[in-house]
Amino acid sequence: MKISITEKEELRKFTGSALFNLGFRPFFLGAGIYGVLVMILWWGQYSRYIGSAVLTPAWHAHEMLFGYTLAVIAGFLLTSVRNWTGIETISGPGLFALFCLWAVARAANSLGYVEVAAFSDIAFMLWFGWCAVMPIVKVKQWRQTVIIGIAIIITLANCLYYAGQVSKIDNGSYLGNYIGFYVIVGLVLTMSGRQSAKTARMAAMDLMLLRFKGIAVASNP
Repeated sequence: MKISITEKEELRKFTGSALFNLGFRPFFLGAGIYGVLVMILWWGQYSRYIGSAVLTPAWHAHEMLFGYTLAVIAGFLLTSVRNWTGIETISGPGLFALFCLWAVARAANSLGYVEVAAFSDIAFMLWFGWCAVMPIVKVKQWRQTVIIGIAIIITLANCLYYAGQVSKIDNGSYLGNYIGFYVIVGLVLTMSGRQSAKTARMAAMDLMLLRFKGIAVASNP
């Protein structure tokens, strides 16, 4: 999928760089760094070099799904939605605050501050969902409504996980992780299908153009 990365030059004044101009920049960077850190922490825990009561299999699954993977999805959608709709998505100080919510949730989860993590994580997901969905609603691109449904379900799955972590719902963490996993797989397949279809259409058009050019050359010796 072709993603427009045109941006407003004045946004550079916020941090002196282009990092928070577009959604994919901080979230792709954050996902890459955090993905490596999670693997290192889990290796240390699994090898018994750390021995933390916080770094459980449920934590590992949650952070790879709702931490790493969701950051990639957030970066992709915040950039793609502006390309689909022609409406600017969150940037500058707002994007910085959104990224901070994600980062605080990751740190709090890894340190065992479940209540702080829950508040930051759910706030991040609600704000991100709002930023991704509202441009779609404004331009009435109803074919993108699947994204709205997925955003709602994955937020509820994350709430279910935290409800399990604070012992409000039995097996809540297990169910939240599994629902989140299948919803994320569904989202990836949906986006991959759209990309594959678009790529196939472009390839067919290129092939037709080449054939027409060939016919034109052959008919004009």
